[in-house]
Amino acid sequence: MVGDEFGGFVFTSSNVAWIACESGIAKYNGTFTFYPKAVTDLWKSSCVTIDASGNIWAAGFDGILKYDGSEWKYFDNVDDLGFVSNTFYYDMY
Repeated sequence: MVGDEFGGFVFTSSNVAWIACESGIAKYNGTFTFYPKAVTDLWKSSCVTIDASGNIWAAGFDGILKYDGSEWKYFDNVDDLGFVSNTFYYDMY
């Protein structure tokens, strides 16, 4: 995570930060917890958001990831979610 580019971040209602970064997903709630590709299956996270149910969603260069607070679910076939591509980019400018 040190030296990674980050693609985005979001705060939960309880001020927990979720950060999409080059080598995984990071969570900050006073201390950092890092979830690398080996845990999530998602390579090079480019964005992160929270849905109305409090699930964390992240997208990257090879799919979409959902975290429900207890487990990660990786979607490499995003057709089922209504997307036409597995690759998600971000625009920093």
